[in-house]
Amino acid sequence: MRRRRSDLTTRVAAASLAACAALGSGCASRDPVETAPLERTSAPVVGGMLDADDPAVVAIVSRRTDCATFTAEPFCTGTLVAPRVVLTAAHCLERGSALEIYVGTDAGKGGGRFFAVTATRTHPSYDKATHEFDIALLRLGDDPGIAPVTMGSLDVAAVGVSARVVGFGIDGTTGSTPGAKRQGPTTIASIGAASFRAVPGPAMSCTGDSGGPVFVAGADGGPEQLVGVTVAGDTACKVDALDVRVDAVRAFVDPFVAETASSPAGMPSGAVPLPAICNQTCAIDADCPAAMRCNPIAGGTCVLDGLLPSAFTSSCDEKTACAMGASCARIWPSGPEACRCALACASAPVIPDATSEVAADVLDAGDASDVRPTSDGSCAYAPARASAGLLGGVALALVFALVSVRRAAPANRASSRRRRRH
Repeated sequence: MRRRRSDLTTRVAAASLAACAALGSGCASRDPVETAPLERTSAPVVGGMLDADDPAVVAIVSRRTDCATFTAEPFCTGTLVAPRVVLTAAHCLERGSALEIYVGTDAGKGGGRFFAVTATRTHPSYDKATHEFDIALLRLGDDPGIAPVTMGSLDVAAVGVSARVVGFGIDGTTGSTPGAKRQGPTTIASIGAASFRAVPGPAMSCTGDSGGPVFVAGADGGPEQLVGVTVAGDTACKVDALDVRVDAVRAFVDPFVAETASSPAGMPSGAVPLPAICNQTCAIDADCPAAMRCNPIAGGTCVLDGLLPSAFTSSCDEKTACAMGASCARIWPSGPEACRCALACASAPVIPDATSEVAADVLDAGDASDVRPTSDGSCAYAPARASAGLLGGVALALVFALVSVRRAAPANRASSRRRRRH
């Protein structure tokens, strides 16, 4: 399945190609790893059907910062396992931690609801190469008010049992619109200590289903239980899928659920007031309001991913104009304080968060010497050498051109038989 290139990708393609050319073989594909299920980039349940149910199955999307944006393109799936906790795949967090979840049936058509992710945690034993313990947890700022699923267990007697997969993305057999939730039956083929494999039954998980649930019926035909999380599979989505067993990660999940239950809900206020962001520095993320990030590259300034360092003043909406030079930015998914007029800090370095794809693309375009191969062989910005001086004339123009452009999906970096399903 081919992933669409976004406008952002097109605008920085020339700079990226130049950077890779300068690096030569350093940007080459990774050598094949026979045992590693590798990456896939953006689709869902093949051979399944549209799913109007399963409200606890959610889409994972990049955080929206434009108040006129009411849709999103999911890149992963997740499942509510507690009122404010979503279980998903660890590799889904490689896009950064500026995330939201979408609750509904089609993130690309409007409707539904969005909720901010305020904290994330990756399994300490996660192995990127093999997908062992490819599990992560997301903490939501607000409770969606949806009943979480029940987590169950699995044993070897379940081999041959029919299961059900659910996910968001594109059905490879129909070329349908990205963002729709689908579900379908699959069959458990083999079971290991911490994972299991499923084969078409006739449905099969695919790209965009990473982090999504695998359900089986409870004992004696009782209600379904969550037994697995989709993490990888063959590139054509026709042979098999790799799923992490939920019962193998309960010691990781349960403490996070307990911590979340005792943590305050709502939009974090932080120590730095929204209107004072340009004048007050931060030391850690918790200092920042609205789950923003404290960016040391921007001089210890609170930043909202994809935007220049800005002060946020009066409330606004898509129909209310802000003062000259300001834009209406979304600082929280919903509510009366969701959108504020944002005025870029006059003296702040012109750079968004270094972990965001916008920042990486801008810096890639500004200085090819800072686009270096990462451990998995891809071309990526290495933040250790970042500085405000990197943003020359071309990069400065790109910052203003890109702040409102939807982010592209990550580049396809895999070269072996298996790929991640996101």
